[in-house]
Amino acid sequence: MYLSEQAHHSIQKAIRIAGLSEAHIPYIPLDDGLRLSVKELEKAIVENKENGLIPLFVNASFGTTNTGAIDPINPIAEIAKKTQTLVPCRCGLCRFL
Repeated sequence: MYLSEQAHHSIQKAIRIAGLSEAHIPYIPLDDGLRLSVKELEKAIVENKENGLIPLFVNASFGTTNTGAIDPINPIAEIAKKTQTLVPCRCGLCRFL
């Protein structure tokens, strides 16, 4: 699982409810626009795969709760497709679209 520090609190709650440890989740750094860094995401996935880990999903946000930042969905989806990783997308701004 990959998410940024801007991920909605319900993601961390779901991880705990599922019985998974947050200690093993790489929080991906943000870019200058407070969005999930595509470069850092790809780096983390490659490193994890090299260490025998299987990427499960990337949490992308279409409008974070704290800043309203929209993660770069298309580049994230391209990385996910390449690495066979799911990309659930949380839409915090949908009511405004």
